Amino acid sequence: MSFSETLIQATVNQLKKRLEAGFADVLEIAKGVPDRLNKEWKNFQDEVLEEVDRLDQQSSQSTNPADERTSSSNLEQSQEQIDRLRDKVSKISRKFEMLQ
Repeated sequence: MSFSETLIQATVNQLKKRLEAGFADVLEIAKGVPDRLNKEWKNFQDEVLEEVDRLDQQSSQSTNPADERTSSSNLEQSQEQIDRLRDKVSKISRKFEMLQ
């Protein structure tokens, strides 16, 4: 083999080694991704439900009789917002479970 051919072969061999090592590292990192995504998704769901509870408590603490009509309207709006959030979380959860 000529020097040029040897140089090309050596270059190809070294690139192959680096790519294989890099690919192994990527695979190792990728193994933990589904668990991390699942954990983050569950944390997000818990945070949303906590926010729903907080909004429920906040709306139930409004007891001023002068603000009763406004409070009732705000309560309905809050409940609608809570229902929409629950629906969105439910839909996202079903989509996420289908991906697993």
